[in-house]
Amino acid sequence: MASTEQIAFWRAISESPDDDTPRLVYADWLQEHGEEDRAELIRVQCELDKFEPDQRKKRKERGALRFRERRLLKLHQARWLSPLRSVLLLKSQGNRHRQFDFLEFRRGFVKYESASLDELRAIAARGDELEPFDYLGMIEAAENYCPDSVRAVTRWAGAGCLRLLSLGGCGDAE
Repeated sequence: MASTEQIAFWRAISESPDDDTPRLVYADWLQEHGEEDRAELIRVQCELDKFEPDQRKKRKERGALRFRERRLLKLHQARWLSPLRSVLLLKSQGNRHRQFDFLEFRRGFVKYESASLDELRAIAARGDELEPFDYLGMIEAAENYCPDSVRAVTRWAGAGCLRLLSLGGCGDAE
């Protein structure tokens, strides 16, 4: 269960999704509270995000950061994703659960590009129990569209991470 202080950090991150400062302040807090590896992942990924793809001068530095990132994820990714997996598994359909293998971390938080509306509703319903996302995208077929569901998602405190909301095939009436 997240503390009030932790929830405040998560809200700050959600409210400024493109700013690394709240993430790095949260990383300091995590380190002070015994989560050194998660703090390091946030710092490493924020640093990696600053590199331009063609910066040849910094290849060695980037390589060292990538090595550390892979090591941290190999050791801890399953544990860090478990709260989200438990929510998404409840809403998974068919073989959709395989998609969880492709969840990734970016700038210290989950990047989930193709959530369904049901999954987004389940995430929003958990409110402050889940960390913010770095990026959250949803593409949904029009037949699954429900205005109340979209309103519920947009009222969610973590909705700042919702970067893509595409409702394919919606008619003018919707």
